[in-house]
Amino acid sequence: MPPQTIALLLVFSRNHNSIAADLFAINEQAKYRPVDKLTEDQAKTQDEDIFQRAKLINCGWFMNIIFQDYISEQASCSCPDRITLTARAPQRLS
Repeated sequence: MPPQTIALLLVFSRNHNSIAADLFAINEQAKYRPVDKLTEDQAKTQDEDIFQRAKLINCGWFMNIIFQDYISEQASCSCPDRITLTARAPQRLS
C-alpha cells in the first residue's frame, strides 16, 4: 500500500476510536452502561451499537472533508462553503 493510504487509514481508525470513546463518555439518554455490569451478550450488543454509530459519524466527517476540500479544489471552485453536508446550513443558489 502507498504510504498516503496507510496514513489515511491510520487517521480514520484513530478518529473512529476517539468518536467511540466520546459516545460512551457522553452517554446521551443514559443508553450505555459500564461493561462490568452487563452480561456477555449485552456487552457485545452495546459494543456493536457504539461501533456502528462511531462508523456513521466518522464516514460523515470524512465525506464532508472530501466534499468541501477535495471536490471544490478539483472543480476550481473558489467558494467551498457552498458545498456542504450540514443539514441546517443555508443553501445559496447564486
